[in-house]
Amino acid sequence: MNPYSRILLKKLFDKAKQNSQRTISLPITKQRAPLYFEISDVDEQESLHEALRDAEREGCISLKWGKYAESHLLKSIILKDPTQLGNYLGEIPATEKAALLESSLKSVISGKHIWISALIEKSMEKWSRGKKAHGLSVEQIEEIKLLFIALEAVADQKHKDMDLRTFSAKVLRDSKAMERMQGRFAAIWRKQFGLDNLETKELFETIGLSKFPWPIFLKGAIKIISPKTTIDCSNLFPYIGLPPDAILNLKIERQPDYVLTIENLASFNRYVHEIRDNSLVIYTHGFPTPSLKEFLAQIDKKVSKTIHFYHWGDIDVGGLKIFVYIEQILNRHQLKPHLMNSVYLKKRGEEVNSVDRKTLKRLAHSQSQISELAKTLLSLEKPLRLEQENVDPEVPKRF
Repeated sequence: MNPYSRILLKKLFDKAKQNSQRTISLPITKQRAPLYFEISDVDEQESLHEALRDAEREGCISLKWGKYAESHLLKSIILKDPTQLGNYLGEIPATEKAALLESSLKSVISGKHIWISALIEKSMEKWSRGKKAHGLSVEQIEEIKLLFIALEAVADQKHKDMDLRTFSAKVLRDSKAMERMQGRFAAIWRKQFGLDNLETKELFETIGLSKFPWPIFLKGAIKIISPKTTIDCSNLFPYIGLPPDAILNLKIERQPDYVLTIENLASFNRYVHEIRDNSLVIYTHGFPTPSLKEFLAQIDKKVSKTIHFYHWGDIDVGGLKIFVYIEQILNRHQLKPHLMNSVYLKKRGEEVNSVDRKTLKRLAHSQSQISELAKTLLSLEKPLRLEQENVDPEVPKRF
């Protein structure tokens, strides 16, 4: 096959892969087919024409020529049969590649999650037309398989109490596979579970997949029931840190005066060292992991309804989202912001270039206890944020 004709036919074939619902043609113009006009040798041009006529005789294409004085010049190549052209070029049609991919996916995906099956079906529609889905082309079979295996494994809670690389190594047989697909995985998970407001890092924290899973840090009069012993945390100073799988249950030794969750480690450390009282203080490490979420739900159940719950975090979009996330964990208690108010923000806040106004508007119109602070952030002429490390620890005003 003439090398020039192959380039033109391949261009036509690629166009067909992108849209199989209309007539596909390649106009021979300097803009659309510059290669044709770069051939100055008459014999080379005739060789190109003869190769294209051969493809026409095979039923792949039809050729449109100029009229009269330009009857020797090619004006357009029109696709007649994409499958035939694919065979002529030695290309496997996208439909065949998609069929191979579908068979490969069925061998590794159980099909028990309806939403995953529906997602595969929707993705196959694109792959069978030669288009990308989730940023992956139909040829990337192994990466596609890993993505859907990961989705099903997390849906099955197989990642529980594993760090990111351990999960990736044990489930995907590749310690770095999950890191490669984080963006794709997060985009799918966000859309499926309505978590559009979470960034990729935040999403993985809420799922419980991070590079280094944190212990649960706390200070307070509770007993932790672990697999082989019971740990009394009442007199431990300044705090105790326990791996999530060491906590089977908990018992409140004496009711705390209040419960306080703290977003950042530096502020948690300062609080438990400087404030010595009958409180229960818990470090969230940003967004609570599933294990910490379960722990906070247990605290919510076992602490008296008369006890107040507070959260102290950064005054920015991320800090407000964390507040709302913890707020939604609690069923019996109303979460209140601690040291998160417009006075501190305007007095100690630092200017930032921009803020996520869409998320702030959603929070401002919500029923959350943080909505007023969201309204303040929206109203500022110059955007501000306040990291909680710039605020000294204080006991909630009620005490």
